[in-house]
Amino acid sequence: MIDFPKLNDPTYQAEVRREAAEAAAQEKVRAARLSSALALCLDGDGCTDGEYAFLQSVKLSLSAGRTISAKQEKWLLDIEARVMPKTYVSVSHGLRGYFAVLIETDSDGCAMPTESGISSFKKREGAVNEGIEWAKTEGLRFIG
Repeated sequence: MIDFPKLNDPTYQAEVRREAAEAAAQEKVRAARLSSALALCLDGDGCTDGEYAFLQSVKLSLSAGRTISAKQEKWLLDIEARVMPKTYVSVSHGLRGYFAVLIETDSDGCAMPTESGISSFKKREGAVNEGIEWAKTEGLRFIG
């Protein structure tokens, strides 16, 4: 039976809106994570023809706004873990602003920043440019 007084209760309505907003925010973070993993996999080397075909199908699904299954998500993240370089340059943001950072992955698969760039920037673009140059100089990949 439908509880109309509960549905009309402003407190309940606010709670439902808050839960929906949280779920939407979590889905946005998940979608960004999957898009990032997909871009890294498509950019990287070491994928088989079957994996590349799978990545293309995931790309089509995500670009059309469809979700992928849990198995597809796991396979995508497994491919990402395999093709992810052990040492790379990226960009971080902290109290000092945006800055390039050298990331090294330990034997447990944990990525740890080991060095930061010389400069700090108010805008991300400056740190990205510094990171790209740093990666070229060191012969590393830039993942920004």
